[in-house]
Amino acid sequence: MDDGPTVFIDVNRTPPPEGEQHRRCKRCPYWYGAEADEYGPCSLKTARGWDRFLTFADWECDEGLTEPQQGGGEAT
Repeated sequence: MDDGPTVFIDVNRTPPPEGEQHRRCKRCPYWYGAEADEYGPCSLKTARGWDRFLTFADWECDEGLTEPQQGGGEAT
């Protein structure tokens, strides 16, 4: 019997560097979820073959991607 999608949450993710914040999934080019559903797959995790890995739209990135900083900084 299918119990629906498997959802993993990394509670041990690395904190962002000082002065930066993790990118939220809904603002990431690697996330292809529907904001109306509030969850969707991450193409970085899918490329690794992680079966049915879902992330939430407002989840902070556990892949190390951060938001661009004011002053012309680029996202990493």
